Amino acid sequence: MDVDDPSNISTIDTTFLSYHTSSNNSVPYQVVLDIEFDSDGNMWVANPYCINGNNPIHVRSPNDEWKHYGSSETATRISQSPVSIAFDTWNRTWVSAFLAEEANLGIYPNGGISMLYYEGLPYNPANFTWEIIKYEGTVWSLGMGFNDRLYYLTPSGLNYYDINNGSNPVIRENSYAYFPNISFGRGAGIDVDHQGNIWTHSPTQGVHVLLENTTYWPDINGFRSSNSPLLSDEVRDIAFDEKRNLVYIATSKGVNILRIPFGQEKLDFSGVKVFPSPFYIPPSKPMKVDGLIFESSMMVMTLDGKIVRHIPTQGIGIDGDQLSWDGRDEAGDYVSSGVYLLAIYGKDGSQTMEKITVIKK
Repeated sequence: MDVDDPSNISTIDTTFLSYHTSSNNSVPYQVVLDIEFDSDGNMWVANPYCINGNNPIHVRSPNDEWKHYGSSETATRISQSPVSIAFDTWNRTWVSAFLAEEANLGIYPNGGISMLYYEGLPYNPANFTWEIIKYEGTVWSLGMGFNDRLYYLTPSGLNYYDINNGSNPVIRENSYAYFPNISFGRGAGIDVDHQGNIWTHSPTQGVHVLLENTTYWPDINGFRSSNSPLLSDEVRDIAFDEKRNLVYIATSKGVNILRIPFGQEKLDFSGVKVFPSPFYIPPSKPMKVDGLIFESSMMVMTLDGKIVRHIPTQGIGIDGDQLSWDGRDEAGDYVSSGVYLLAIYGKDGSQTMEKITVIKK
């Protein structure tokens, strides 16, 4: 559908994709579990249960040119139950699959991970080959992180491969899974934010986040309905608004919107906002300085330049593009009413000055 013209709708059905029938039911049905767009705007489709056609992966160019990938054109058989697609730095396509005996029939790999290498255009390749990376087992989702690290989610947890452009693409496999105590069943998935952090979601146990540096955020317990405002532990999907540092979490009971300290990095201080203004103390919530360059610090000063409070950066994972002040000085006492200067500076030497009116109740 053209979002600018909703009346412009195209149907992609069994004319283009493979489908499933059985001896008990001759009516064809078509299953699509993932749609991804590569850097050139080509649309890739994961099409499991492709008994009729035997092409589980399809690609469509922006000009409506199709290529259907299966096992018939190569010596390597690929799983007929794909569920997730990802792309690496070298434009190779990675596909994960789930256990499905009725789709793979003891002939094709039952689940696992495969990689497609092609020469030329994906919808009209001069040559292509499949490589099986993981031959069997359910892999619910793939996500490409920073530094050529491919994350994959199984029922046992989150893991990754470090990859390169060589003939043996996996140069290192992580030796243990993250979040092994979380149930990742059908519908579980991976989403990667703008800073390379890995967000996993479970159909029964909420959201758990692994930062790009492989530490947990906010901690190993993640976001559950029992420890956060998350509406339900049954999470269906996650989407990011990196410009506003927001994450949208779709659950079985509605959508949560969470402000996060990860998003599009600010290059200067032109969008700085201070709120609330005026700032009443004692406050119900601390004052926020928003729209900062990552890892900025701040000094709260009187108009004659006396430093009242120094607030150093605590890192991107805690501060994001914000700093907070609770209205107290270095001794822990609330400051007096008046106008205060906020001297903000980045680690690169950039700086700006803001003002805030404080009213002591």
